[in-house]
Amino acid sequence: PLSLQTSRVEPACTATQLRETLEQGWDWIALSSPNGVRQFFSLLREGRYDLRRLAPVRFAVIGPGTARALEEQGFFFD
Repeated sequence: PLSLQTSRVEPACTATQLRETLEQGWDWIALSSPNGVRQFFSLLREGRYDLRRLAPVRFAVIGPGTARALEEQGFFFD
């Protein structure tokens, strides 16, 4: 048998688009997978976004794996 990966993770937006979205002043960010968490923070780093600006934002996660991935970034879900 031969096993091939048939899916791949790609960002849904650019770092610039994410920055522009966050600048609208969101209260909550919901993350639904560990891959989503990694992509989110990767785009923030790529765009040199100052994470201190996320201080007033609350995080929601779906599942324990997503919670662990968020904690690996130094953030905890609300």
